[in-house]
Amino acid sequence: MQFVNFMKSSVSNLFERQKILDFSENLLEALAIFLFFYLITFIVKFISSNIRKRISKEKQSVIFLIRKIINSFIILSAIIAALNHMGVDVRIFVLELGLAGFAISFAFKDALSNILSGVIIILYRPFLVSDYIKVGNIQGKVRKIDLRHTTIEGSGERYLIPNAKLISENITVQEKKSK
Repeated sequence: MQFVNFMKSSVSNLFERQKILDFSENLLEALAIFLFFYLITFIVKFISSNIRKRISKEKQSVIFLIRKIINSFIILSAIIAALNHMGVDVRIFVLELGLAGFAISFAFKDALSNILSGVIIILYRPFLVSDYIKVGNIQGKVRKIDLRHTTIEGSGERYLIPNAKLISENITVQEKKSK
């Protein structure tokens, strides 16, 4: 009888040890998957840094924004892949991320619109810094083009015009005035 109990406990200990070994192996593999994805973010950073060195200062903010979006996507993918490898059902997690993304994009619709409009202005350059422009009843010299707004100085005032407004309204680009 004691021998049977001893064998049962030995077999159950063996299965427990095997479960721990399997879990440890899966954990190490999941960590390796995450580190692989994390190394990709350094490659993206290296490539974007080289690109930023070769382009104008105005476009550097666009490259920085694109790099942040790509890196966030890579890290999120790494987390999902590692959890999936560990045996976690990630379908609900991915569904919730999609719903959260939809809700966030709806909540920040105007801010995202300004940022995307800023990217368009920076890339297509309908006007440049130091150009004189007229938008609606605002007229002046463009001092700065940012991702969210454009700074115009005119009539002793400084105006911060949202980029979405600059994309959607008619803009008159006037000849540069001498000071």
